Amino acid sequence: MKRMADIAVVVVACWLASSESASAQSSKPKFEVASVKPSDPQDPRTLMDTPPNGSRFSTTGASLKFLIGIAYEKASAQISGGPSWIDVDRFEIEARPETVVPGLEGYKRTKLMLQSLLEERFKLAVHTETRQEPVYELVLTKTGSKLKDVSFGVPRQEMRKGQLLVTSTRLSFVIPIFSALVQRPVIDKTGLTGIYNFTLTFRPEPGIPAAVGPNPLPPVDPEAPGIFTAIQEQLGLKLESARGPVEVLVIDHAEKPDAN
Repeated sequence: MKRMADIAVVVVACWLASSESASAQSSKPKFEVASVKPSDPQDPRTLMDTPPNGSRFSTTGASLKFLIGIAYEKASAQISGGPSWIDVDRFEIEARPETVVPGLEGYKRTKLMLQSLLEERFKLAVHTETRQEPVYELVLTKTGSKLKDVSFGVPRQEMRKGQLLVTSTRLSFVIPIFSALVQRPVIDKTGLTGIYNFTLTFRPEPGIPAAVGPNPLPPVDPEAPGIFTAIQEQLGLKLESARGPVEVLVIDHAEKPDAN
């Protein structure tokens, strides 16, 4: 069963090399402490809390594919291979760095520390390939964005069936969710760099994962518009079809972690 926890992340890779050597892996920063354990199967939520200063990394109901997407900035459609459980089993992670680095540098360090954690705890090994694939470009509508910039709060993204709740989050963290909902990599061409709060209500499309858990709840609003219309009407953004080179992350090896 596919789960909404399989949302995984941003189309543009900022610092991933085409392959990772052993020396490169050893030079990556690591979390000082990290706990990985299976999520409660009765909890249908997928949550991620990542303060802007990089003081911790916390997830609930996250599949390995979701975590790979975050660590390597890849949408779900850009992750290939691996055992079947990577988009079924879900995990909770609580991790903290030894040193807190604020701003964009801290954001990048968190990604690299997550890569180290996945390599150590999930025995993850990957390589990249470039393929020509259909994509969507996220652009502003003629009337402009409806997103309002905020400057405080704890970053949080919660996915429910037919509803996405976002608090104090950069658009780059939301792009992968859009990618999962439309089943195609999404490239952000909005130019928006702020931090936003918003709630997006939409009608889940047939065949697209829209909730998690063995007994997902009905849509929040069964009369809501489809995801494309909802993004346009509620956020002032638009998805346009395109085609181009897409960097695909291929999973060579992965193992289930020991709970601790």
